[in-house]
Amino acid sequence: MRTRSSGKLEGPGSLILPQRTTRRKRRESLSSRKTPINGVPPEILAYILKAILEDVVGHLGFPGRGLDGVPQWWSSRRWAQLAEVCRYWRATFLSDPSLWSTIIIDKSTRYRGKRHQNNVVQTYLANSGELPLRVYAYNPFSLAPVAQHCGRLLDLRVQFTQPEVESVMSVFTSPAPVLETLEVRYHDAKVGSGEGPSHYAPVHLPRLFRNQTPSLRRLSLQRTFSSDVNLFTDLTHVVIRGRGDGVSFSKRDMLLILSLLKRSPHLQEMNIVSPKWIPNDVSVNIATNELERLSLPALQRLSLKRFPFSESAYFLDRVEIPVGCDLAISEVAGTYSGLFDALPQNTLRIGTVQNFTSLALLQKDWSFAWVVAIGPSGSLRISLSDLYWQMKPHEEDMKHTPFYWIQPLFHRQCFDGWNFPLIHLKELYITGPTSLPRTNAQVWASILRPLSSLELLVVRCRDSNEVFSALGSQDTTMTASPVICPNLKLLHICDPRAPIAWTVALTCLNFRKAQGYQLRIKLWHISSEGYSITGSKPAHPDLEELNGCSCPEILIPDEARLDRHQYWDEWPPFEPELDDEDLEGEDEGFDD
Repeated sequence: MRTRSSGKLEGPGSLILPQRTTRRKRRESLSSRKTPINGVPPEILAYILKAILEDVVGHLGFPGRGLDGVPQWWSSRRWAQLAEVCRYWRATFLSDPSLWSTIIIDKSTRYRGKRHQNNVVQTYLANSGELPLRVYAYNPFSLAPVAQHCGRLLDLRVQFTQPEVESVMSVFTSPAPVLETLEVRYHDAKVGSGEGPSHYAPVHLPRLFRNQTPSLRRLSLQRTFSSDVNLFTDLTHVVIRGRGDGVSFSKRDMLLILSLLKRSPHLQEMNIVSPKWIPNDVSVNIATNELERLSLPALQRLSLKRFPFSESAYFLDRVEIPVGCDLAISEVAGTYSGLFDALPQNTLRIGTVQNFTSLALLQKDWSFAWVVAIGPSGSLRISLSDLYWQMKPHEEDMKHTPFYWIQPLFHRQCFDGWNFPLIHLKELYITGPTSLPRTNAQVWASILRPLSSLELLVVRCRDSNEVFSALGSQDTTMTASPVICPNLKLLHICDPRAPIAWTVALTCLNFRKAQGYQLRIKLWHISSEGYSITGSKPAHPDLEELNGCSCPEILIPDEARLDRHQYWDEWPPFEPELDDEDLEGEDEGFDD
C-alpha cells in the first residue's frame, strides 16, 4: 500500500524504495551543504558506493599488490551494516547486487569465529544476485559458503599465514567455468620477525574445481605447490614462488615448471621467484623429453627473481623468448661474475638481446652490480642483488664507498661473456667502480672497440683518464676507421674519482679531430668524495667543465620497467588493525 506520509511503497516482504524525485529537487539536494543522507539521488549514492568499493579492489589487482594492500579503513562487516543506516540506503544496497559481489574476508569477519564469518559471507552471497563473484580472503576459517557458488567465481585470491591450505581449499570440488584469476599464498607470519624460521617448504594445493576452469588465465602460487592433479591450461599470467632461502632448484623443479608452461602456449607474463617450489616429500615422474626447449611466442614479460647463482641461465637455456619480451633477472651470487653468468652462453634463442641500442652497467662492489639494456627487441635487467633495484643514478652513487680497488676487467668480462650483438649499441652508461689510477688503457680499448655505432658515452664515479687514453689511441685492428668508436659524438665524465689529466683529454680531442672525427667532452663535478679538479681548464671549444650533474640517464620505457614485478619481495602479513571497542556493537544483523 502507499502511505501519504512517506510516499514509499510498503508491503509484506517488499523492499522500501525511495520516491522518484524531480530534476529540480535533485539539483537542490546536491547544491545544499546540509543535504540529509536520504536526500542524495539513488543513482549518485550507488555511484559513490561503487567508487569506494573499486578503490579497495584497486589495491588488490593482479598482478599488482598483495592482499596486504587492503586499506586500513576498510571493514567488510561495516560495509554490510551500511544497509542498516536508513530505509533509503537499504533500498539502494538491496536493489544493486554489484555492491555485494565483491567479498573481502578480513579480520572484521573473523571477530567471533568460523560461524560468524560464514554468516557475514552468506549475507554478501544472498544479496549479490547471480553476478560473478570476486573473493579476496585473508586467513579464512572456511570457504565452504563460497564453494557453493563455484559457478559464479570470477576472481579467487586467498592468503594464508598458517599451513592449513590444503584443508581449507579442498572444498572447491565443483567446476568454475568463469574463473579468470586464482591466487593462493602461504606466508608464515613470523618469518622475518626473528621469532620464526628463516625459510620453510611450500605446502600442498589439493585438486581444485575438478580441473574444469576453461576461463582461467591468471595463476599465482606462492609457496603453494600444485602437482599434476591440477592441469592448469591456457594461462596468460603465471607467478610461481618457492622457498626464499636461496636453495638451488633441482631438475624436478624445472620439469614441473616447464610442464606447467607447456600447457599454456599463449603465456604473456611469467614471474618466478625463489624457484625451489616442490616440497621434499613429493616424487615427480615426468618423461625426460619434458626438458626439451620450450617456445613461448606470446611472452611479453619474464621476471626471474632471487635465483641462485647461474641458475637463471639454466632456465633460459630451455625456453625460447620472442623479440619484444622484457626480461628481468635477479640473482643471489657471491662473486662479480654472476652478472654475465646470468645469461646462457648461447643467446640466439633469447629474442630480447638481439638489438640493444642503450646499455647501462653499474658495479658497486664484488656482490652488487646491475645491467639495464633496451632496444627495439625488448629490455633486459640483470641484478646481482635485489637491493636498490629502482634507484636513480644519483641515489646509487650515494651507496658507493669512494674507492673500490677493482680493475675494469669486470666490464670487459661482461662484454666478453654476453654472446649477443653490440653493433647496434648507440648509448653506453658506466658507473663505478673506482679503479687504480693509470690503469692500462688497453682494457678500456678492448671494451669500446666492438661498439662501432656508439654515439653517447657516460662514465660516472671512476678514474676517467684511461677512457681518454683509449679513445685517443689509434685502432690498428679496424680497417674501416682509424679510431675507436668512430661515431662517438659526446662523452660525459661525471664525478671523477681521480685528478683529471687535461693533457690526456686534449690529446684525445686533437687526435680524433686530426682523423676527421669530432668529439665533445663534458666534465661534471659534484661529489665531495671525488677528487678536486686542479689547474685551469685549457681553452678548447669541445671541452666543457660544469658544476652539478645533468648528464643523461638511460631512458627506460614505462612498459619495460617491470615495476609490477617488484612487489614479489617479502611482505609482512596485513590485517586491518581494529580495536576491540571498534568491533563491539558490530554484530547487529549477523546472528551467531
